[in-house]
Amino acid sequence: MLCALLLNACINKQPIQESNNATVTPAEKIVKPINKPIVSVDNQTSAGNPSSYVLWGKKYQVLPFSNDFKERGIASWYGPDFHGKKTSNGEIYNMYGMTAAHKRLPIPSYVRVTNLKNGHAVILRINDRGPFHEDRVIDLSYAAAQELDVHEAGTEWVEIEAIDSEHGQNHVSVYLQIGVFGNENNAKNLQTKVAANQMPKPRIKTVSHAGKIMYKVQLGPFYTNQEVNKFNQKLAQIGIHETRYVTDKKK
Repeated sequence: MLCALLLNACINKQPIQESNNATVTPAEKIVKPINKPIVSVDNQTSAGNPSSYVLWGKKYQVLPFSNDFKERGIASWYGPDFHGKKTSNGEIYNMYGMTAAHKRLPIPSYVRVTNLKNGHAVILRINDRGPFHEDRVIDLSYAAAQELDVHEAGTEWVEIEAIDSEHGQNHVSVYLQIGVFGNENNAKNLQTKVAANQMPKPRIKTVSHAGKIMYKVQLGPFYTNQEVNKFNQKLAQIGIHETRYVTDKKK
């Protein structure tokens, strides 16, 4: 489990931690989970959403969209050792909330997780990264594990299916941020370089930070994972490897 991701060079690097199944005393057991998620359009932030990250020598590609995502594998859960600590996007982990950690789905996003052994299903909000055991695909909160009847066994085969909000994820467009500069000419030079290599001309977004004007070079918008992968490959061919997802709502 990641308490904070090893992000790209634009993001501060923080220690990485991994979860293990934890034993919960009877006094801590609950009858019903709290904080059941309401599926909504949540804005993605840079925290927890690099285009990719490397952990223990393995590279993970983070998906900018969860549309149509489906996966089967082993679920585990994490509890008291991480309760009250920060998740990958800076939220505070609540073992009694209906949340989960995933290696590649965007943060936040929503999934329906079904226990393939008993058919129990829950809707969870992805707000953390992990698990980083090779044979596991999702780390459940303690409350979610209890609802799915996974808490005693520790692991179980599940199906993960992404669900859209009431308005659908297609109301969000993704840009690949390829550079941030304090000098406008440097931003324009990068803009020209990209456009000269058979790619759309990136936009330059001007923002004020700590009293300084910053120029963000962003390529897009994109609406599918296939588009993002295609242009990440093209950018890599001209030496641009460090990209970050930023999102805008469709008008």
